[in-house]
Amino acid sequence: MRAVLVPLVMLCLRSLLLAQGGTWEVFGTATGHLPSDRVGSMLAEPDGTLWFGTDWGLVRLQDGIWSTFQVGNSDVPSNDISCLALDAEGRLWVGTRFNGIGIWDGTNWSAVDTEGLTLPLFEINGITHDHRGWVWVSTPIGLACRTTEGWRVYDDTGDSYGGNQFFLPHVKQVAVRGDDLVSVASLNAGLIYFDETDFIYYTTFNSFFPDNSANAIALDGNGDRWLACPAGGLVWHAGDFIGGPWFAYNIFTAGLPDNSMNCIHIDAQDMKLVGTQTAGVLLFRDVSDWTTLGSANSGLPDDNVLSVLRAPDGSLWAGMAGGGAARYEVGLGTGEQHGAHARLDVRVLPGRQIVMEGLPEGPEHTWELLDGLGRRLCTGRTNGGRTFIIAPGHLPSAVYQIVCRSGDGIPMIGRFVLD
Repeated sequence: MRAVLVPLVMLCLRSLLLAQGGTWEVFGTATGHLPSDRVGSMLAEPDGTLWFGTDWGLVRLQDGIWSTFQVGNSDVPSNDISCLALDAEGRLWVGTRFNGIGIWDGTNWSAVDTEGLTLPLFEINGITHDHRGWVWVSTPIGLACRTTEGWRVYDDTGDSYGGNQFFLPHVKQVAVRGDDLVSVASLNAGLIYFDETDFIYYTTFNSFFPDNSANAIALDGNGDRWLACPAGGLVWHAGDFIGGPWFAYNIFTAGLPDNSMNCIHIDAQDMKLVGTQTAGVLLFRDVSDWTTLGSANSGLPDDNVLSVLRAPDGSLWAGMAGGGAARYEVGLGTGEQHGAHARLDVRVLPGRQIVMEGLPEGPEHTWELLDGLGRRLCTGRTNGGRTFIIAPGHLPSAVYQIVCRSGDGIPMIGRFVLD
């Protein structure tokens, strides 16, 4: 079917975007929502409840109500929260900087059963619950794993479980694949894999790996591993963990604005959401499809992003070193959060032409181009074909979406990123 090019007058649109200023809604000490503006961890429950770990307390956002848990008003083990995780029972595990782990079941706090554990659980870098119900606790002096049979400890001593010793034991975060492969992001010891028998190291010394340290690790839909590295950028290790190819995306290889990555979250569409030290949030699909949302182009108050999250309602959250937490709403007011919709395939062609594909044959469809806050930028009609192209002219680098409706009233929604 022939595609139709629709030129749009952008003068008013550019004026509107300039008048809007920042696209983030910010929550912090100034707004009274958080006890500290340092937000090092965030977590979303399936029902939409959000949790924020600050260095001065734990904060919950539930049904629009903000609540703070501190040592003075609860049994949270410390006010300095380092990491958050949910177990299979829906309990919140709260890792702290200096006082171990507390578990919140929605009513009461409890401590972790450490019987038989030989590794002190004081400073907690990360908590991971895997598909077997095992829990992995990352610390600066080793990795503790509680299986169904008890605790295991992996460290740099001769007592390390299975005789496998870490070269250096500072573990930042763990990701566990469905085939039981354990992937470890370490400080100064590279990327480490192990199953039940062997440790496999990827470092600058044995494989020219781009960084010996990683602050965070996440798995994509294929089970490939993605690392947020403090000096080597965003690193992808694909395929087999033994001998599989790796790729480094950074200033030199992909033109990214920063080589220093703090954190990574992979959403349901396999987009990599990365918090950087100096450039805000990186939204990465591949080497030719990425953008950043920072202070220069989106009004983010602090470009040092320590935690990132895609919430169940589709909104993007950033937790910052000094700017609190900020929400970038995607699809607000379109009905996507509460109503049924179908997926619209959207691609960006060279020249920033936007292609809508897979439209139903038949009558014309109305479409709306929306910004990240759900504000209507422009509208139009298709010609009834299955493919349609619009050329919206210059738009700032950001996340956008198109909502396309036909006579049945069920919208088709497609998101895209312009860099």
